[in-house]
Amino acid sequence: MEPKGKTAKRYSSEFKIDAVKLVLKEDYSVSRAASQLGVSAKTLGIWKEQYEAGRLVAGKKQAQATPEEQELRRLREELRKARMENEILKKASAYFAKHLL
Repeated sequence: MEPKGKTAKRYSSEFKIDAVKLVLKEDYSVSRAASQLGVSAKTLGIWKEQYEAGRLVAGKKQAQATPEEQELRRLREELRKARMENEILKKASAYFAKHLL
């Protein structure tokens, strides 16, 4: 709970997206970008996760997304997870092939 007299800061979607792009495209670490922007690293990490999952959209609120946009986000997240699982399986099979021969 916030101390009396203090309110949580609200940041625009555009600000959040720009902050995440510092990490993803400009090769800043999460902690460095967060300190430069005056937000916590934990907060920036959450924004990054939301952005990668397609839940951080500029100029729109999540509730206003069309069913097609929601489905597209869900499919993108599913594809991201499948690619990650595939990569893990490739590494595991290479490891076992190397050690069994």
